[in-house]
Amino acid sequence: AFGVTEDMLKQVGWKKLDTGAWMCLEEHTEKVNGPEPGHEAWRLPWRTSWTWNGADWSLLEDEVRWQDKAQDTRLQPNTRYLSIYQARLDQHADRRMQSKASEEVIEAAKQFRRSTCEAYQLPDPARKGAPPKEELFINEWVGVDTVHLRDHQNQAVPALNIIDFHTHFQLVIPMDKESAAEVRKAYRQWVRFFGAPRKVMFDLGTEFKAEFRRQVENDGSEALPSSLETPTQRGLTERAGGVFKNILYKSMLDYQCQSREEWKELVDVACMTRNRLLLRGGYSPIQRVIGHTPRLPGGLLTGGADDHTMAGRIITGDRDVTRSMKMRKAAAVAFHESDCDQALRAATLAGPRKLSDFEVGQAVYFWRRVAGSTKKTRQSYWTGPGRIVMTSLPNAIWIAYSNTLIKDFEKLPKKGFVDLTGDYEMPGELEDEPTNHMMILILSKTLNQYPDSLLYVEYDSEELFDRDIDVEENAENHERGADAVKLQRAILKEINNNLGTRAYELLSSAESEQILREKPEKVTESRYVLTKKPLEPAEVAGAESEGLLLNDDTHGPCKAKCRHVMKGYSEESALDVESTTPQINRDTVIFMLQILASLGWDPGFLDFTQAFHSGDAIKRELYCKQPKEGIPGAKASQLLRLLKTCYGLTDGPYAWYQHLDRKLRQLGHKASQADPCLYFLHGGADPETPELEGVIGVATDDLLHGGNERHWANIASVAAEYKLGKNQRGTGRFTKDIELQADGSIKVSQAFYVKEKIQIIALTRKRKQQRHSKCTPQEIEALRSSLGVLSWLSKETRCDIAGRVALLQQAFPEPRVQDLVEANKISEEARKYAHLGIKVMPIAPERLRISVVTDAAWGNTRDQPWIEDHPDDYWEETEGEWVRHHVQPRRTTFHPGAAPGGPDLHSLDRKRQISFFAPEPDGEIKSGMVEDDWSDGHGVRVLQDQSWTGRTVFNKCHDEKITNQKIHSSLAQLQNLSSQGGQIILYHDRSLSETEQPAMATVASWKSYRLKRKTVDTLAAEGQALQAGLGSIHWHRLLFMEAFYGMLSASDWREVAGRLPFLAAADSKSLFDAVNKCACTASYVSDKRTAIDLAVIKADLAQTGGTIRWIDTRSMLSDPLTKQHPGTYLRYVLDKGFWAIAEEGHALQAKARKREARRFSESMFLTFWEFKV
Repeated sequence: AFGVTEDMLKQVGWKKLDTGAWMCLEEHTEKVNGPEPGHEAWRLPWRTSWTWNGADWSLLEDEVRWQDKAQDTRLQPNTRYLSIYQARLDQHADRRMQSKASEEVIEAAKQFRRSTCEAYQLPDPARKGAPPKEELFINEWVGVDTVHLRDHQNQAVPALNIIDFHTHFQLVIPMDKESAAEVRKAYRQWVRFFGAPRKVMFDLGTEFKAEFRRQVENDGSEALPSSLETPTQRGLTERAGGVFKNILYKSMLDYQCQSREEWKELVDVACMTRNRLLLRGGYSPIQRVIGHTPRLPGGLLTGGADDHTMAGRIITGDRDVTRSMKMRKAAAVAFHESDCDQALRAATLAGPRKLSDFEVGQAVYFWRRVAGSTKKTRQSYWTGPGRIVMTSLPNAIWIAYSNTLIKDFEKLPKKGFVDLTGDYEMPGELEDEPTNHMMILILSKTLNQYPDSLLYVEYDSEELFDRDIDVEENAENHERGADAVKLQRAILKEINNNLGTRAYELLSSAESEQILREKPEKVTESRYVLTKKPLEPAEVAGAESEGLLLNDDTHGPCKAKCRHVMKGYSEESALDVESTTPQINRDTVIFMLQILASLGWDPGFLDFTQAFHSGDAIKRELYCKQPKEGIPGAKASQLLRLLKTCYGLTDGPYAWYQHLDRKLRQLGHKASQADPCLYFLHGGADPETPELEGVIGVATDDLLHGGNERHWANIASVAAEYKLGKNQRGTGRFTKDIELQADGSIKVSQAFYVKEKIQIIALTRKRKQQRHSKCTPQEIEALRSSLGVLSWLSKETRCDIAGRVALLQQAFPEPRVQDLVEANKISEEARKYAHLGIKVMPIAPERLRISVVTDAAWGNTRDQPWIEDHPDDYWEETEGEWVRHHVQPRRTTFHPGAAPGGPDLHSLDRKRQISFFAPEPDGEIKSGMVEDDWSDGHGVRVLQDQSWTGRTVFNKCHDEKITNQKIHSSLAQLQNLSSQGGQIILYHDRSLSETEQPAMATVASWKSYRLKRKTVDTLAAEGQALQAGLGSIHWHRLLFMEAFYGMLSASDWREVAGRLPFLAAADSKSLFDAVNKCACTASYVSDKRTAIDLAVIKADLAQTGGTIRWIDTRSMLSDPLTKQHPGTYLRYVLDKGFWAIAEEGHALQAKARKREARRFSESMFLTFWEFKV
């Protein structure tokens, strides 16, 4: 078993085994002889011996330390013995020796499994996130954290909490303030006694950043910060701090401290009591550190019982001794109370907490919180599925979802979590007892949660959902809200509609039990969703007649609406079905409205009721459980068999789209190649010149359409076959308000959205003046909400604020107060012109043209939040100063707002002191000090030619804060290293490009974006913007060519493109000359990469029938998309629907005359001034 063979037993003496052990075989000796002091076996402390009894070996010594034996083991005369000397014990050696089994047999036996043991195996430990069970020693892993303790005056005192992961020895050191310097000072108390640990683990607090981390690394320790998403990785440190606070506060209840020093003494006593009394495996932390429990004066259990001096001082009433005894007693009582409380909680709340091993390519669902427009609690929901593209366990995983990359982490279930997904409800006596009432929470459809709008409704569970049921007679009047009865009608309407459309059917209890037992993977969950649906004016009467009109009209008329929704994510086959949701593009909607206005067709609006239930039958076997509130009249164990793709299923929207697509194709419509949710209806005798007779846009269960008599006949057949919620003509709502005007134009606006959603962030006058100050978390949340509303508004209808909103979005992750002020300005402007929208002009089809207007602003957008953030440099805050330590060599001066974690600029004095050290060529170190003003235009400049290190000191200003006007904007100019591009697509009359008179124009599409590549000059930026604009205009041209010239293939659209010429306009004269002149593009630019862009633009214009025009800056529409301009001229074009382009020569002459007039005015002023002098 130890590697001893039969050949080794034939000859006496010492032999070395393959395992590193030594074997000694002797015979005819009186005792067991040990090795000589110089022998290699002398260093092996463990010995196991056997004697030969003639037939077998008998155990004589079982793993003894032979060097510690007082005398040698005696033997019988003529005895043969065998001894094995080892460095460590072999726990399985005796088992192998007795069984005579080989190593192969033992390893094979380890792989055996027993079904009974597998069935009754212990669950996973409740604390799966505990530190790994490694061979740790004292001071190898140390956790550091800051805790806030309450002193005797109930004031918060920061303290450093340090704990050793092996021994659980803890130190809590109160600090004067929570800064990196104080944390380092307190941490030195640990290092003074234990020395530098091997690893120091801390969280991402500001006090543990560059300065503390650098000092830890200088000590020779490895600094390990926790992950931002999983702070529970430092759970041992966090829990130890919480337990200590509990002990301290309980001690303070029994012992009343009179001063801060006495309170600090109680902190030390409580900490030492915890280290003495906390037992793990029978040993306390202090025993694991120093090997014994320290003696307490007068303590019975620690060897202080014979301390007569202490007893005598207690008898005489010594105040200090009595105070110390009371402190220790209070701390001991508090520890035992906390320890018992913690043990009871752990016993009652413990449960299995499984951890999943995620792999790349795995499909997962993730939890997402959305942004609301108010400070109310935000909505949260499951999203997915997405695919894992990268893992960084246990910190985070990266999920690819909907063209985005999302960083997420696994959420550990709380204690007591039990996974019941594999269980099902067993039928029993309780199933005959119906639930008395069900309570449903009504949420606003717009995601706003108002406390006074939450309605709770109780329903009698004995009601039957009969199609002819009378709600007034059967519903008990147990109301928790004013509209409870109307909400009951909405639920009854939903259930009756589902049963009437054969969306599902109710199974019997026996069938349900069989399904749950045999096919549990085909059963999904479901729930009720009650919402307030905003109504259009034409829908109010119908809702009132149905008894669904709600009394709450705060945000306009609303009706109660119920949906019985399946929890599609709980279906096991959710990842195997198509989850696409076809939705018409926003630009396609404007294109459709332009077709309707140009051909004089009225817009139509159609909404399907129970659209998903009106489609095809479901193609797979699927069941669902009742909502947790139950279905009145049905037993809780009864299941529903789904017959249609109900709401909530992953493939519901796509299944409905396939059904609607087949129906529209049967009626003669064809889907566009550019947008599959756009359908054309063509007619005419000649297929080469088809005639457009109708157009339809699909947004799930809503349709926007228009056409001639044939088209409206098709709509009538659809209305006869399906149940519709609305079927309007002329005016309606299709994600936006659409209204046909008297002059034939169509107006698209979002006045209702502006009125309801736009909010002004509250700022005091004093706060507005601190424009360079960082925003508080509450202000950041308000800015996010406001920016989300403004982003949607600027994307849909308000291009006049699109550029300012896009530039404002770049203020994150650390916005300033000036960004709040800018957001309020944009909100006020949006409110002021709330009526403004898109005016689609009635341009004749034969005169319709498309143009793109592009612009770029060079170097006006932020590329990174900080211009410098080197990990070696760090901040240090003292009582009267902010000090920036420059470890990385540099040449320029330092601005206090250039790096994260710095001070509030308005709280600093204008002066700064720079202490620098620069190496000279001869090896000498040059030192110096410079004092200057950091807030002027020279705040960031080259200090000297040689690189230097040192520090920059900024004094705190306690009297008068520096005003916003005194802080120069040079820092913001240095941060703007990227360029902003903008483009506007116009549908216009062809006279726009032929004359200088105003012509009808529709603003169809726009975009404000940051250019992907950095550019060296304005020409390169303008070229990138124009190239992107040409790509956008071709997409719109393809739509019009499909509409007026029939369906095209992807290969021949360029050949037909010449029928619809287009215009590209820019206000860059250098770009116009480089593209329009017959010359090498490289001769106009400073870099060859821009020359390639210009060559591509020239080839594109030549192949697709386009021309380029230069326009005066005063006529430029895209300026508000690239700069923080008010957009007055663009709003005029949006409101009137007309635009004009001046001829190049006329525009240049006008600019020249303006320059001459300016020079004449300046010369007249100089002459008059000289004459006056």
